[in-house]
Amino acid sequence: MMAPNGRVQAMVGSVNWSQRQFNNAVKARVQTGSTAKLPLLIAACEAGKTPESQVIDQPVKGNWPSNGALGYRGWTTLKEAMASSRNAAAVRLAREIGADTLADVSRRIGIDPGPMDDPSFILGSYSSNVMTMTAAYAAVANGGYRVTPSGVLAVVDGRGQVRADFLTTMRKRVIPEACVEPTQAVLREVVQTGTGRAARLKNWATYG
Repeated sequence: MMAPNGRVQAMVGSVNWSQRQFNNAVKARVQTGSTAKLPLLIAACEAGKTPESQVIDQPVKGNWPSNGALGYRGWTTLKEAMASSRNAAAVRLAREIGADTLADVSRRIGIDPGPMDDPSFILGSYSSNVMTMTAAYAAVANGGYRVTPSGVLAVVDGRGQVRADFLTTMRKRVIPEACVEPTQAVLREVVQTGTGRAARLKNWATYG
C-alpha cells in the first residue's frame, strides 16, 4: 500500500520470511496484465480523446486479440472499453497512438516496458514488479506527479535535525493537469461497473 506521495505504508513481500527471504513486491518481475493500460489512457488523453470518445472494438488479425466471452462490440466509448477490458479496442488504440508515444509516456511515469515492437505489450506482456506499477499509479492519485517509493520518511539525529529526507516535495509533473481527471474517471469506471467491481470499498473512492 502506497500513499500518493510515494510513502510505502504496508508491504507483503512473501508468505513466510523465515523460510524464503525474497521480497516479491520489489524483486519479482511478473507480467503486468491490464495494469499496463495506464500509459495508453494518459497518451489517449494527450492526443485529445476523452472517456466518451469512440474507439473500435474489433479484432486486429483473425481472432486476435481475444476479448474472451465478451465478444466484440464494434464502436464503443473509451471508458467502456477499458472498464470491460476489451483487449481488441486497446490494441487498436495503441496502434493509432503509436509505440514511440506510448514508450515515452510509460517511461515518464516510471515504467520500462522494454521493446515495443509487439502490440501485445499494451496488454501487459512485459514484466515489471508491484512496487514500480504502484508508483506509476500513484501519479494518477496525486494529481500527476512522479514519485519515488520510500519506506523511510527521514533520518533525524539526536538534536532533531533532519539528516536525510526521503520524501522530497513532488516537482516533476508527468501527467498533464488536464489529463488527470479523465484518467481517474476511466479507472473509477473499471471498479464501479467493469472488471474491477470486486475491489469496490464502501465509503471510499476506488480506482483500478
